Amino acid sequence: ILSLYLRDKLGYSDNGATVIYHVFTMFAYFFPLIGAMIADGWLGRFRQVLYIYMFK
Repeated sequence: ILSLYLRDKLGYSDNGATVIYHVFTMFAYFFPLIGAMIADGWLGRFRQVLYIYMFK
């Protein structure tokens, strides 16, 4: 759906819309891994839970 929106409504070419879609998908799967490494490795399990509840 994102590729169709980029192509039809925003005027991107097929190749441009496909590249943007794949980059978006890569970031959607990659950044949670980075967040998990920071939460588990740097903050620690219990401080991470505390910070989530404080800023929620």
